[in-house]
Amino acid sequence: MENADYKISIQPDYVLVERAKGYEVVLHEMPALLAKVSAACRDAGSKKVLILGPGTKVRLGTLDIFDLGEQIADFHLQIAIVESHDASADDESFLETVAFNRGGPIQFFSTEAEAKDWLAVS
Repeated sequence: MENADYKISIQPDYVLVERAKGYEVVLHEMPALLAKVSAACRDAGSKKVLILGPGTKVRLGTLDIFDLGEQIADFHLQIAIVESHDASADDESFLETVAFNRGGPIQFFSTEAEAKDWLAVS
């Protein structure tokens, strides 16, 4: 599934989401993206997702991050993110905590190898 802002592809053990350089994370656009990722996961027979992105712009306030964490958890996916972005470490941690506490494990990583290790994929 391709979009000008991202590409979703099914890999052997997971779903890969590749964000375009400068991709903007905007709360009202996330439900549609999460639904597409979830559909790809159903097709792949896996709930594991790897998101890659260079220079991502995060346009979320604290309440938006909370809402996004709830949305992520609703899809019951395991999401590893490897990207450079302008969100703070506190915002990353908050999103991880909100999603995890609702059953949606998500974690940020510095390298793709670390993310794949956490997802237990090759």
